[in-house]
Amino acid sequence: MNGLTHFEIPVNDIDKAKEFYSNLFDWEFNFIEEMNYLMFTTKSEDGKSKVGGGILKKQNESHTITNYITVKSVDESAKKVEELGGKIVMPKSAVPGMGWFVQFIDMDGNLLALWENDSEAK
Repeated sequence: MNGLTHFEIPVNDIDKAKEFYSNLFDWEFNFIEEMNYLMFTTKSEDGKSKVGGGILKKQNESHTITNYITVKSVDESAKKVEELGGKIVMPKSAVPGMGWFVQFIDMDGNLLALWENDSEAK
């Protein structure tokens, strides 16, 4: 809990990015067509630790890598973000069958996201 669980890499060309990262890191991919999203999982050297990731179409030129931190409750953590001086930039949203996320900017302008696992998310 409260650890890096997922990160997203925004790109201009998903197919080129797949080729690049596959050749660079030997990542294996799973394309989710309805989301136009390319999923992958990284592994630690000993194979015990995993972090998921995704490649998506860049939304604009300022779209940067987003790190997702798993929390117990997106609602409670989002409230804390604001209490501590951060700003919610994307409200609670569902990834159906997987969970919920909220994107926020910290006090220094860094974009991060909160993630809550919930197989019932719709």
